[in-house]
Amino acid sequence: MAKPDVFNTMLTKENLSEAFRRALNDMTDEQINARFAEIEEKIAVLEKEIQEWTKS
Repeated sequence: MAKPDVFNTMLTKENLSEAFRRALNDMTDEQINARFAEIEEKIAVLEKEIQEWTKS
């Protein structure tokens, strides 16, 4: 059985558990999906602008 890598985060077990709990509860799936949609839209706009610039 493989042994997990140990990383020194300088956090106690309680601090680490709290950090994971907060990270998992910060955003809902809908919020994450909406954010990805916004990012994809911005990328599409930038790609279009790049295509227009390279045509000149």
